[in-house]
Amino acid sequence: MFDNQRGEYYLTIHKNGSSSLERLAVDNPTRYSLHNTEFLKKNNVDRVVVFVRDPIKRVMSGLATQMAIYSISQQAIEKMTNNTFGIIDSHTIPQFWFLMAVAKELDCKFDIRSLDMLNLVDYNIQQLNKSSSNNIKLSDATLTKINHFYTEDIVLFNQFQNSTATVEEIRTKILLETNFIDDLNQYKECLTFYFK
Repeated sequence: MFDNQRGEYYLTIHKNGSSSLERLAVDNPTRYSLHNTEFLKKNNVDRVVVFVRDPIKRVMSGLATQMAIYSISQQAIEKMTNNTFGIIDSHTIPQFWFLMAVAKELDCKFDIRSLDMLNLVDYNIQQLNKSSSNNIKLSDATLTKINHFYTEDIVLFNQFQNSTATVEEIRTKILLETNFIDDLNQYKECLTFYFK
């Protein structure tokens, strides 16, 4: 989303206030507008604001959304998560993957802010699609697996909040997480971004 008044570009990430940002563009189209990466490339954007959320809270919220959308029980979510990871959609893919998608098309830095700062975009922003993930109780084994699967986001959230960084700088820190990378080695052919 582009803020015409401030000249700032905001990357929308599902479960990170994306519906709230999109609503701003609908409610105030003279100030806010939605665009894809082509718009960013055309305007030579070199800095994109991104709001990050605690990875575990985000995935729990994403799982609650999936349960509602796909009519899946908590037991089914637990079983799927233990077998592979469950349903991977835009509500549960790592936040870092959204940054990688932009960086693939655009040479830019990311101004990484906490989701708690979303109201600073506009004091009239509405909090939409707040799902209740408090009723989801997963086993310790499942939570361990989720923590491992979201290593990228844990690094992003804990080490890069309130800073500006490139995807490459973030990736460098992720590569220091040796257990995560050892597991990724078996997927080298698929995950070429990490092993270039």
